[in-house]
Amino acid sequence: MQKLNLNQVVIRLATDNDLTAIIQLLADDELGKQRETLLVEREIPNCYLKAFKLIKSNPDTMLVVMEYMNEIIGTLQLIIFPTLTLQGCIRAEIEGVRIKTSFQRLGLGKLMFQWAKNTAIERGCGLLQLTTNKSRISALNFYKSIGFIDSHNGMKMKLSD
Repeated sequence: MQKLNLNQVVIRLATDNDLTAIIQLLADDELGKQRETLLVEREIPNCYLKAFKLIKSNPDTMLVVMEYMNEIIGTLQLIIFPTLTLQGCIRAEIEGVRIKTSFQRLGLGKLMFQWAKNTAIERGCGLLQLTTNKSRISALNFYKSIGFIDSHNGMKMKLSD
């Protein structure tokens, strides 16, 4: 991939027409291949349709895509939620970050995270957080390089198959 013009990159809310590309991005790495349902004949499984409908209906959840020359090359979900901890801090959680493999290491991740940070600040958040799988060493290093601090241990419990 050649150097691209970051001024031609657009970050916008995802639409119904973007869902196939988002699912493909989520499955475009070793972990994603194991846990995402691959699309068969471009038909979107109901589990994704249901989740996308819930995301779109929640004003505190934003699923965005990064687009370059009419191609979806990245995605990120930003969830805003209030807490009582930290004196009633409003938090923003970043989830489902992906940059298309052929577009990685071009500065797009920094651009997308800057959008998330700015949006969180605009929404009154005092903390921006995320989790990442321990096997994603390069992602962890990237997050540290843009200012995230590896200060907590994240834990998860699967509730259904």
